[in-house]
Amino acid sequence: MTNRKLVLYLHLIWGTMDGNPWITSKIERSVFRCIGSQIQKLGCEMLAINGIPDHIHLVVKLKSTVTVAQLVKQAKGVSSKYINEHLDVNEIFHWHTGYGAFTVSRWDLPMIINYIKNQKKHHNEGLIKDYLE
Repeated sequence: MTNRKLVLYLHLIWGTMDGNPWITSKIERSVFRCIGSQIQKLGCEMLAINGIPDHIHLVVKLKSTVTVAQLVKQAKGVSSKYINEHLDVNEIFHWHTGYGAFTVSRWDLPMIINYIKNQKKHHNEGLIKDYLE
């Protein structure tokens, strides 16, 4: 077989250091754009991003030559620097050192994207799904 096709979808989750509510509505759009830009620079595709003040969720279509660790390190590192240098935060911002990464089947992709797009509603109404958090 000479043709190859690799399609990997990931549901990524990471939070702020100590669960501090730093990703406010005032800065979230800029933070999400920064993260999306880094993902695109790696040749990957961001399909969804959203969150609440203490954590974010993303769905990414991973490029075959990029590791999960590379993608997360780049997105977290550059966005943390961006937040500290360009956004109005009262303290030095840090992401928590860990993250979650889960593969998503193409059949479940619409459900996961919908879940991410409605993060605030799920958390406000107590409708979070433990297996997705």
